[in-house]
Amino acid sequence: MASTRLTALDLLMPPAYTRLLLTFGRKGEDEVSSIDTILREGLSRLVETVPVLKGEVFTTGQRAGEVAVQPRTDIKNPPLFQVRDYTLKDGKPMKSYLELYARDMPMTELDGEDLAPLPTFLSNPAPVFAAQANFIAGGLILCACFHHSVFDGPGAGVILKVWSECCNFLQNPADGPKLLSPVATDRNVLLESGKPSTSLDILAGYEITTPSKDSTTEEQSAPTVAVTEMTTATFTIQNETLQRLKVDVNTYLSQRGKNEWVSTNDILCAGLWRAITKARLESPDAHFGTTSRVGMAVNGRSRMQPPLSDEYVGNVNIYTATEIDMPPLFSDATESLAEIAVAIRRSVLSVNDEYIRHLIHKVNQLPDLSLITPSFKVWGNDLAITTWREMGICDLDWGSGICGGKVDFVRIPSARFHGLCVVLPRTSHKPDAVEVLMGLKTESMERLKGDASFKNFASFQSERGSLKAGEGSTFHPALSILLPLWAWPDASWQNVYTAISSSPSTTWHIVINPNSGPGTTGSAPSAQVYTDGVAKLNTYANALTYGYVKTGKAGRAQADVHAEVDTYASWATHVPENISIAGIFFDEVSSMWDAQADASKIQYYTDVANYARQKPGLAGHVAFNPGTLGPEQLFDVADFMVEFENAVGEWHGADTIATFPQARLGKSAVWVYNSAPETDVAGAVAVMQGKGLGAPTGCYKTFDAGNLKTLTDAVGGGQGQGQGGAAASPGTAGTAGNVTQCAAVME
Repeated sequence: MASTRLTALDLLMPPAYTRLLLTFGRKGEDEVSSIDTILREGLSRLVETVPVLKGEVFTTGQRAGEVAVQPRTDIKNPPLFQVRDYTLKDGKPMKSYLELYARDMPMTELDGEDLAPLPTFLSNPAPVFAAQANFIAGGLILCACFHHSVFDGPGAGVILKVWSECCNFLQNPADGPKLLSPVATDRNVLLESGKPSTSLDILAGYEITTPSKDSTTEEQSAPTVAVTEMTTATFTIQNETLQRLKVDVNTYLSQRGKNEWVSTNDILCAGLWRAITKARLESPDAHFGTTSRVGMAVNGRSRMQPPLSDEYVGNVNIYTATEIDMPPLFSDATESLAEIAVAIRRSVLSVNDEYIRHLIHKVNQLPDLSLITPSFKVWGNDLAITTWREMGICDLDWGSGICGGKVDFVRIPSARFHGLCVVLPRTSHKPDAVEVLMGLKTESMERLKGDASFKNFASFQSERGSLKAGEGSTFHPALSILLPLWAWPDASWQNVYTAISSSPSTTWHIVINPNSGPGTTGSAPSAQVYTDGVAKLNTYANALTYGYVKTGKAGRAQADVHAEVDTYASWATHVPENISIAGIFFDEVSSMWDAQADASKIQYYTDVANYARQKPGLAGHVAFNPGTLGPEQLFDVADFMVEFENAVGEWHGADTIATFPQARLGKSAVWVYNSAPETDVAGAVAVMQGKGLGAPTGCYKTFDAGNLKTLTDAVGGGQGQGQGGAAASPGTAGTAGNVTQCAAVME
């Protein structure tokens, strides 16, 4: 490839990598070589269309800060594509895909040092692109790293789209190859397209200084903030919440004769800006002032005249900044939200063809690219928001040979950063919700999580905690709760809703049982109260629903078991309520001793588990309940297994846990029932946590509100708080992981 000159808009980008993790669930363990081959050959076809991918970014020396792309010269950098197989016995232990899937693929468990071929920052010469396929038990995590000086977010999305199409073509040649048009990679369209504006005095998203101006004043210099004081967390915001607020604001504007409107994204950014500002400015070292700014990246492709192709892969992300006075940011009133959102809308609309061409002209005239910087900061009162929401990555079809072809989640390798919000790509698992990753000082993050108004806006999902000097990076996640909701929907279900909503950092595995199974074969529950109840459970981002199926100690005909699995799966097509089920809870499972006497029982449960996991309409989760020690082989095909179901008098804490397979504690759960009010729930939970089990005890009266609160508080998820608080990491107990360290409840 020849050297490639980068445009003014490319040169404005930070010299960092956009690192994306695409996760796929695998049905078997024998696909590694074939998946590797398809990905490599697909990438080779992609590079033929986009040869810049095999280049490296280098410093030209023509002016300070200017870079371009040339063929790779640094053999020390990683190859274009590499594989790491964590399923090998001598490889680094990694949590299984099912464990990560059940917790919505938390970024706390996705370490960039293991999963990414490149760090976030790398000195020149730096590869334009590198990818790494990571195979873990039951899954594939594909990491793609894009140099931001060459691709913006939409451009990276286009590259992934074409790569997936190339992989699909290799498996289905009859479909014909789908390649990019030449305009997608032609940077000449922007190289000399600058034009000075006669009406624009400033570019709101940028500050331009001159060499003689002192740019080291206290106002422009970032405060010294140690990385160890940062916390990066993920929050979920329901579309229903955003739509309701948008209607409220637009109605407010209309009623007051305002000829303005706001979008859903304006509401999202306004809500984040308001909540973060309130949380930050109570911090002792916050930069107090009279105004605050939020910076945003606006996709300029459609805003130019003529518009650029949506497939153009270079940078056309244009910064804009919105500045407002502080008072609206401290008010929860609709009027204040409207003021903030309208200000954001005006800033977004200011990015037009004139703005972009004037920006290009200014950059091309600069003798030193360090003289132009964003006008917003990410400390003090300011923050930045970037959105990848509509990248469409989970809509891509990589072909059935790549783990079925569909991406489950898009994530970012674990990182800590301050004052930046990233709206993550839409996933098929949460089509009606928005996931936002944000980084703040730890004390500000804790204040944000505890803010009552913010809890009505967003729910906490997971976080990467801060480190203190000398500590390792072991993360103690919130434990899960396994709840047998075997009751008709009434006030008891309301108590469960309250408990789930009050503990957003805790994952709830809810087992429902309409009638010793799903009820009428092939049909949804006939009682509206039941469908309403299940639909309500499905509105909570931290809850997974399981359908109850009995197996009769492997004596029930598999055809009958399959029929009930099929019935639960059919609920996914029910309308108008969303009563889809995430997985199957198999009850009356054979014990370890039963299986020793009859080895065919292992195959029976392996077959029904695989049937449920692969069934369309379900989300692949499987749980077993032998109620005592179960066949250890079944841990390989289950998310978790209930190893103890008995009265509190039979529960002997650490002595009971000692009878469990110690290498499987992370997938073990317990149900302890008939406990008394004076039962030391917190003490029992502490023992289970300390052993790496994480299955708290606690209900002396089924689904009683106070009883459930005692349980959630013991787990550490009450009031939206808690990160597990375990004395030892589950990994230290030799477990497979802690996705399904399922907390038991007392019936």
